[in-house]
Amino acid sequence: MKESYVCDGNSYWKRYVWGFSDDSFNKEKFRDLDTALYVARMRAAKEKMGEHEHIYIGEVGKLWSPEIDGEGIIDMMRDMAEADVGDAAEGYLESVPDYAVKELTDALTKAFREWMIANGYVPTFYTVENIKEYEVGRVVQA
Repeated sequence: MKESYVCDGNSYWKRYVWGFSDDSFNKEKFRDLDTALYVARMRAAKEKMGEHEHIYIGEVGKLWSPEIDGEGIIDMMRDMAEADVGDAAEGYLESVPDYAVKELTDALTKAFREWMIANGYVPTFYTVENIKEYEVGRVVQA
């Protein structure tokens, strides 16, 4: 997977985020690990979050990008046909070749992404990678 870097005009740098669990992160992004860790520890102290013994810091990954599952759509259409007309639809879409499924996946994904952009539904969330766990006071695992 390609690493995520941000350009500030002169140089590139990774972005870091922190959270009190490994699956929920603060939206504020930091240029370096030390700053992210410092801010997380200060927030824990300020909010008196004694129940949080650990801080999780990770690198901002790629923005989420949807892919429509052509095979899932075919299955759904087959089920709908059978529900609407019963036995008359038996065997419908049973033997769609892989290349045609891929073609459907690509076409629907392209159409959906264009729709997202046109209607303002572009995701602003992203993966968080290389997550490391820290105690509020020191590193737990590297």
